[in-house]
Amino acid sequence: MHGLANDLRFTLRSLRRRPGFTAAAVGLLALGIGAATAVFSVLHAVVLAPLPYPAADRLVRVWETDPHNDSFRENASGPDFTDFREQATSFARLAAASFPEMNLRPAAGPPLRVAVAAATPELLALLGAEPFAGRLLGAADDRPGGPRVAVLGHALWQRAFGGDLGVVGRTIELDGLPYEVVGVLPRGFTWNDRELWLPLHAATPFLDVRGVHNLGVFGLLRPGVSLAQAEEEMQAIAAGLAERHPQDNRGRGVQLEPLKEAMVGDASREVWVLFAAVALVLLVACANVAGLWLVRAHGRRRELAVRAALGAGRRRLASQLLAEALFVAAAGGLLGLLVARGALALLLALRPEELPRAAEVGLHGGAALFAAGAALLTGLLFGAAPLALAGERRRLSGLGGRGESRGMRRPARAALVIAEVALALVLVTGAGLLGRSFWRLLAVDPGFAPQGIVSFDLALPDGRYPMPPRAEYPRWPQVLAAYERIEERLAAIPGVEGVAFAVNGPLEAGFTSQLGIVGRPEADGPRDEARIRPVTPGYHRMLSIPLRRGRFLAAADGQSAPDVLLVNEAFVRRYFPAEDPVGRSVSFWGRERRIVGVVGDVRFTGLEKPSEPALYPPLAQVPFSGVEVLAASPLPASALVPQLRRAMAELEPDVALAAAGPLTDGLRTALGERRFLLALLGGFGGVTLLLAAVGIYGLVAFQVAQRRHELGIRQVLGAGPRAVTGEALREGVVLVGAGIIVGLAGAAAASRGLAGLLYEVPPLDPGAFLGAAGVLAAVALLAAWLPARRAARLDLASVLRSEQP
Repeated sequence: MHGLANDLRFTLRSLRRRPGFTAAAVGLLALGIGAATAVFSVLHAVVLAPLPYPAADRLVRVWETDPHNDSFRENASGPDFTDFREQATSFARLAAASFPEMNLRPAAGPPLRVAVAAATPELLALLGAEPFAGRLLGAADDRPGGPRVAVLGHALWQRAFGGDLGVVGRTIELDGLPYEVVGVLPRGFTWNDRELWLPLHAATPFLDVRGVHNLGVFGLLRPGVSLAQAEEEMQAIAAGLAERHPQDNRGRGVQLEPLKEAMVGDASREVWVLFAAVALVLLVACANVAGLWLVRAHGRRRELAVRAALGAGRRRLASQLLAEALFVAAAGGLLGLLVARGALALLLALRPEELPRAAEVGLHGGAALFAAGAALLTGLLFGAAPLALAGERRRLSGLGGRGESRGMRRPARAALVIAEVALALVLVTGAGLLGRSFWRLLAVDPGFAPQGIVSFDLALPDGRYPMPPRAEYPRWPQVLAAYERIEERLAAIPGVEGVAFAVNGPLEAGFTSQLGIVGRPEADGPRDEARIRPVTPGYHRMLSIPLRRGRFLAAADGQSAPDVLLVNEAFVRRYFPAEDPVGRSVSFWGRERRIVGVVGDVRFTGLEKPSEPALYPPLAQVPFSGVEVLAASPLPASALVPQLRRAMAELEPDVALAAAGPLTDGLRTALGERRFLLALLGGFGGVTLLLAAVGIYGLVAFQVAQRRHELGIRQVLGAGPRAVTGEALREGVVLVGAGIIVGLAGAAAASRGLAGLLYEVPPLDPGAFLGAAGVLAAVALLAAWLPARRAARLDLASVLRSEQP
């Protein structure tokens, strides 16, 4: 203990004598550890942490597969779920839910649009939920014609009802219908961002139709039952359903996926890429500190020699050097936690909206342990290099001199610089690949012009606009009359040049439905499917979606007119590759509809994906109570949106508008994940590039300082400034070249991990590799040239005088 206290006191004195060195080392480590800790916090919350539910490792998502629309992750129908629940034995519980959004009338203020889980009672039980107040949903609640009851999420309870426990037992209004609040969920319980829970039958239509797949199915495996065993049983059940119900289920299968993987999805790969990138930043920062530490150790060789001459053994010297390294690393780790707090706030501000489990991200105990572990590891790494000095009796046998110092630790410093250049090149190349891919995506024509369009989501309340009986659909005069009133009112706003409605807007994938081509033989079993996208006349003109053949939809294509529709070019390529489709008929939902026009493709499933076959029937002939409203205007969205809200409040005071804003924001959101990844990877690449430049500058500057006498003699003997600069620069050039060669090999290996994130850019894209190598070479050589140039301006007299014995 006494020796440890002495080491600590000596460490503090030693570091206090060199405040610049100490600040640089601590700052570099804080930057690297802080950035790594922030990204680790995201990785832990999104990928590593188990789901916060009991028996989370046995929770699964049950998907249906459908080869007819190339879907391997499709929801189930109500009858399919009933059959699954009755026949499956692999599950302790099997639950289903749909996920609508509804209008809620709060205790005070305007209506709110809330995310709802309409679920069987088993789902909350499966997730281990306990009521904070009242009770949860029960079996008696979930039945056709059952009571309208609701369970509030804790955050919604506080936001909409002020945390009033008296709301339990009261009636609230959802979509214009009364619901009795029977319970409140506890603080911290979240699932799929749902704010309010209803019985499945209360808010899910078509539960008795096997062809409507609108239910997510979730299961809790029985103890001892593996995922493969449960999937085998579910596949057998699906095969039996296909035999009994060939029109709807032939070819359909079942696929099980751990619930955590289903929730995280592709975000797992992206977060791992970010963590790998920030780990490289930390390594480069550590290499820079190691370079500083070697230079400092070299400058202390006389001190170490004196201590060795006075009897300090190898272990004692090594202990002191390691104590200093660990002290600096600990200081960097503590400061890194502060950096991590700010970096994490920036990460969450930049994150895409689709980042799963974002509510669980934060600086927690695991993040603190990670920062401590990173500090310890980096302290050992950069402290290890000068430890060799403590064991080199030959080096420490004298008091040091010019002859013994010139080559001292040069290989170690050179290796560090090569490593920094190589690591920086890996990151810069990755950022270059993503940048080229992002540029290609920006150049993709989405198929429509979003400029000058403001949109918002609108859901008319069921209480005022109940769906007609299925035999009477598609007659729904109340909804169509409401849309006429809304269109007339919004079109009257000064500056609004047009209004259109769409069940699925240009950036929404929407839903598919079975179809048949009239006049062609029916397929044996389920028919092919296409996207159904009901719109009003004027929609395609407003968005500049081109007409290729025939005509657009017209106002005359109303409810009493013959059924018509438009198709897109992708539909024509699949079903009418060698003939004109105009005049032919397509059947879906039991009606034949004549094709009157062909319009251009819109990439509504994502800019990186080709357009799928789509049908555009008139909204009047396929009415829905939930639509996206689009308004064309030269006015800025900031001026137009408040006017749209006021107009809608006059017409539908119980309806909350959602996602109101310019359509261009939707395009930016569609690229949000790629923009987020590119911004962070580019930032990390820039940091490593800067750190590598600093490392190269420091190495060449140190070498110039060590060779001052030699370079001075060269100038005395007639060497010109250019020759002296070249001689000083030579080692830097060699190291940069070696680092680039190693880095290109590393980048080629690492680029395979980015393959799934690239669009029309190969992982070994020569442009990205050569561009990154060129940028890095230019920056690195500039960093080496600056101190080398200074070598040609040495004061020869002072150099020669300082080297006299």
